[in-house]
Amino acid sequence: MDRRGFLSRASFGLASALAPAITRVASAASHGAQTTSKRDLVVAQAYDLTSLDPHASTLSSDWRVAFNVFDTLIRRHPDGTLHPALAGAWKRTAPTTWQLALRSDVRWHDGARFTSVDAKYSLDRTYDATVKGARLLGAWWTQAIERTEAPDPGTLIIHTRWPDLLMPARLASCAGAVVPWAYIDRVGFKAFNERPVGSGPLRFVSRSKGDQCVLDANVDYWGGRVDVDRVVIKSVPDHERRADLLLRGAADLIVPLAPEHGPRVASGPSTQVAGVLYAGLYVLAVNVWVPPLNDPLIRQALSLAIDRETIVKELWRGRGLVPNGPIPRGDALHDPSLRALPYDPGAARSSADERARAEAYRKMTAIFLEQNPWIVVLQPVEDYGLRRYVEFTPSPDQQLELRRFNFRMRRA
Repeated sequence: MDRRGFLSRASFGLASALAPAITRVASAASHGAQTTSKRDLVVAQAYDLTSLDPHASTLSSDWRVAFNVFDTLIRRHPDGTLHPALAGAWKRTAPTTWQLALRSDVRWHDGARFTSVDAKYSLDRTYDATVKGARLLGAWWTQAIERTEAPDPGTLIIHTRWPDLLMPARLASCAGAVVPWAYIDRVGFKAFNERPVGSGPLRFVSRSKGDQCVLDANVDYWGGRVDVDRVVIKSVPDHERRADLLLRGAADLIVPLAPEHGPRVASGPSTQVAGVLYAGLYVLAVNVWVPPLNDPLIRQALSLAIDRETIVKELWRGRGLVPNGPIPRGDALHDPSLRALPYDPGAARSSADERARAEAYRKMTAIFLEQNPWIVVLQPVEDYGLRRYVEFTPSPDQQLELRRFNFRMRRA
């Protein structure tokens, strides 16, 4: 694996949800990190690690380590397409059955050989609470799985409760990360989470909580040795400080890159900005079981009232795409013929009674705006003059966010 390929993998973040806009996980990398003979790579990310177990967290800051220490059964490339990883091939043999052919040349960092026993255990622990060291994932990843089989060392069979055409995509996420059954069985989960053993291009060396995690190259990696000797992943919460570290050469890659720092990094003599599409969608979730959000016309009005193009342009500085459905671009099931989710305030006004919309906004502001400056909610409240129905005063932090982004909204 060359240095450029590793930089893409190191900055990779993954999630999946229904949302108003697809955004990129933006990273910035020093040109020197790809053109010099430097053998140590320093990565500065926003948050400290919370877990080294790939099934114990859904945070991108944890996955940037986990996806390099561990392999997934299927791998998603930066263009969003799915490719073989620990599973060399996969096929649906029946409406509710998937069969995966596993690689036979993979070894764990402790030298043990990877087999279907590991793959079966890894999936089982994500949905079956009775499994030793279980780490249950959310419904999106595992709800469809009924049971698994490992008929021979090179085959994994997954039975689903219903036809699930998104199973390959799930196996390219944290649900498809594979951990070593024999090692966990021998040392226990606590020791595994403190000193994990994986099969990925980097192997764990040490971790200083609140500071950094050190990883060394796996010289025997089945996919080819990564073109660095050591990777140090540092926790640097402040956006401006991360950018400064990169520009001073104290970091080779930073992630995420805050939109407001993009121009400064892009204009640096030895730095560049690179991004890949986030393999998922940002979501503004609502409870469809309670009034007034149980009314589909209200939900339609909410969707039509959100100006996603302006959000991408102004809030994300163009680093994003407006989705055309719940399946992101790059997935085999993505339909490019569908149009992007529309912004039509006129239709939003006529699709539901104003007072009902106001009640929906009132409930949404009570839920979301206490914690985050959700401009996507503020926008239609401002546009439609619904403030007379909604009691909301931005907090100092929210006012700062609104000023910082200088959000310009198109008026209906």
